[in-house]
Amino acid sequence: MAATGTSTLSTLSSYVDRTGLERAKPLILYGEYGKKITIPQKNSKVYKARRYERIAPTGGTQSSNLRAMVEGTVPTNTTPTITDVSATVAQYGQYFIFTDQAQWVNEVSVDTELMSVNSQNMAETLDAVVRDNIQAGTNVFRLTDAIGGVSGAGRSNVAGVINAAALDKAIRNLQGSNAVMVAPNLTASNKVGTSGIRAGYVAIIHPDVLYDLEQVSGYKSIADYGQPATLKGEVGAYKNIRFVMSTEAKIFPDSGAAKAGTKSTTGTYSDVYSTIIVGENAYAAIDLASTAKTHYVPIGQPDHADPLGQTATLGWTAMATALILNDNWILRFESVASA
Repeated sequence: MAATGTSTLSTLSSYVDRTGLERAKPLILYGEYGKKITIPQKNSKVYKARRYERIAPTGGTQSSNLRAMVEGTVPTNTTPTITDVSATVAQYGQYFIFTDQAQWVNEVSVDTELMSVNSQNMAETLDAVVRDNIQAGTNVFRLTDAIGGVSGAGRSNVAGVINAAALDKAIRNLQGSNAVMVAPNLTASNKVGTSGIRAGYVAIIHPDVLYDLEQVSGYKSIADYGQPATLKGEVGAYKNIRFVMSTEAKIFPDSGAAKAGTKSTTGTYSDVYSTIIVGENAYAAIDLASTAKTHYVPIGQPDHADPLGQTATLGWTAMATALILNDNWILRFESVASA
């Protein structure tokens, strides 16, 4: 005797998971390694700082020109060199509008999910503000080959993947500018295969660049550290550079040389990846106090624009910017990435 089954009595609907699916969330890093500055309200939109530059112990280039005094003679006075830097915060934000029926009918909680999306968008946007503002430094190495060639020429000359010789030059550049290292030493442990890690500058890299970095002789993954990594997003180290990684690292599509075997948006010119290498207090992440807010007007609150209260609005606003404090302590390291 045949039984009546699902071929006859088909289901009316599908089971719906009322928890929204997990979203991809990039690591927020650019605001992490800069100096945090908050401008109090009712002051200005402009942040300004002044640096009195170092006075060399010599009056010339040779040690014979040390500022020795002659007995009974008043020395020549010195005029200090002053450098001012400034930046203006701008307002950023976005919002959603959704209807009462979308809230009532949808199996997934619309307002809960949109609140989560809203917060994530705010964090990513403000981090991108910092990232894009610190790309403008003049201390730049553009890799012209994979054996250490670097140039300050145009971005269209970039043709080299990240490599040991170029990284050595980057370390020399920052050390020569007396840039203070951000990350402390990590000592070795008694575990087999682990080793101590030097104090280092912080470099923010893209995963595509990590692919090439792992081929560099002398690079150490955090798996080889003698202690747990101390930096947010840390993936490894090379001598005095500690690398942290985010998919939000800056890419200049199709801006490099025409080179086969590299990542390219169109397939003609190489994409150029910007790896920012920084010392302590090289840049500032700046905000205006108490302006970072979320805004939510729920369904059922009528006004002149929505007399029946049929919609809800959800969004955020914030005022922020970023500023390079010392151009010599931040190095933009531009390379291509292997396909």
